[in-house]
Amino acid sequence: MGKVNYILQTNLQHCYNQKGEIIDCQNTGQDAEFKIGLSLENRFASYKEEGVLDKLTNLIFPRKFNFFDFPQTWAEAFSLINQLNKENFLGKNNWRLPNRRELRSIFSPGHKKPALPSPHPFKNTTLGWYWTSTTVASDNNYAWAIHLEGSRMFYGRKDQYYLVCPVAGESKNILSTGQKKSFIDFDDGFYKFGKSMDKRFKKVEDGILDTNTNLIWLEKGYLEENLSWEEAFTCLKEFNSASKYTWRIPNINELESLVNCAYMYPALEKEQGFKDLKNLYLSSTTSYFEPTYAFVLYLDKGAVGVGRKEQPLYSLLPVRTYVQNPI
Repeated sequence: MGKVNYILQTNLQHCYNQKGEIIDCQNTGQDAEFKIGLSLENRFASYKEEGVLDKLTNLIFPRKFNFFDFPQTWAEAFSLINQLNKENFLGKNNWRLPNRRELRSIFSPGHKKPALPSPHPFKNTTLGWYWTSTTVASDNNYAWAIHLEGSRMFYGRKDQYYLVCPVAGESKNILSTGQKKSFIDFDDGFYKFGKSMDKRFKKVEDGILDTNTNLIWLEKGYLEENLSWEEAFTCLKEFNSASKYTWRIPNINELESLVNCAYMYPALEKEQGFKDLKNLYLSSTTSYFEPTYAFVLYLDKGAVGVGRKEQPLYSLLPVRTYVQNPI
């Protein structure tokens, strides 16, 4: 199997059946069998007394995760972080609100309450929605946020009150969100941190190669739709039996890597080569918060949610890793 870039492991340790029961991972094709992505081991180090360095991404977070204690509007979050920079907190004056991929990089779909890697060095991990600096493409009155209970990602009105975890440093091993327009100083579109999303897709045989991640997606845009969890894995096995390649159901981090936050309906640049994209895509990642559910990508909006495994609602978009000059 080739190398995957800019994808972090989900940290999910077990495989589950449709009823939410733990099963042996062997030959399931699930997230916890393959553990696709960059390893999360030994990623944290202390940064002075009250900071945490994530060695995997080179980002610095305050040890106090819910930093300002109380929920803030989106604009208030920027104002408070600006004051933090004036105070030179931890000797740094470049604190900012993280974009959605920077904040999500510290979350762990394989944990719950809080959805952070275990063990983690953070304190004051208040459960709730946390703001990102990424504005919603279709309506700039909304911004993306992530929930610390189970790592769902959706958006809220900027005048709503959410929690805040600032960040400092420049990302590595993280994709940019694709957002290029700035809506307030020091937001996602102001910095554009992360690997560029420009001109990333390339047609290869029966697939679309994302040259950023090294992932090849089925060119059709879906294999089947209206599938349950069990039906999706059965469908994929039948597909692989007739294919010269070995495809898999992507984990939720692989699926989310498709999203370009400069777009909506779908949340993907227009020049990508897929023939027929759907909205609700199933991942191979079970929800650790409630194992009868699995993580799903709402591609129309770019949201990450969960859905009941037993419901026949999901589209299947197979993926494989690009291997250059296979022997």
